[in-house]
Amino acid sequence: MGKQEFDLVMSKVDEIVGAVEKFPESAQGSACTAIISTLLYEGANYENGATRAVLSDHMANSLPPGPMAESIDRDHVAEIKRDVADFNLADVSDISLAAYATRYYTEAGPDQIRVDAITPTQLEEAFAIAGRKPPKNPLSTLHNAKNAKEPLLKSGHAKGTFVLTPIGRYHVENVLLKRDES
Repeated sequence: MGKQEFDLVMSKVDEIVGAVEKFPESAQGSACTAIISTLLYEGANYENGATRAVLSDHMANSLPPGPMAESIDRDHVAEIKRDVADFNLADVSDISLAAYATRYYTEAGPDQIRVDAITPTQLEEAFAIAGRKPPKNPLSTLHNAKNAKEPLLKSGHAKGTFVLTPIGRYHVENVLLKRDES
């Protein structure tokens, strides 16, 4: 079972590398993770894409150390892709997607990826998973969401991190995640 997944990824290496090279260098690790996870989720013939965990065990010695090797089996990729499709999040503004990503990574996502505040790297990852080109300067996008007329984000405890404001939470839960219910 793990061998099939490994072979699937290896058969797509050139395409994965080509896609990853389109992202800024700082986002390439996140983009690679998102692309491989998506490939395995969409290519899996197993219930709930459960085979991703087996792949990460099988490939553990083949992957370079670091975030990519540690995060191959993140189920959050499937959840974000589902939200993007179900609620047409692919066409919302960058600051709206930043608010969605902040809520997801700080409140709604699975425990293994949950953080106290979102970073520009996590925003880039969310854009990659959503199938959108990441902003040229993700930190500026986060600052723009913070400095908007109705601020969606505020600064986190650490420099360069952000959390939702009550307005941002309302925007995500009552505007973005209810777009198709009308």
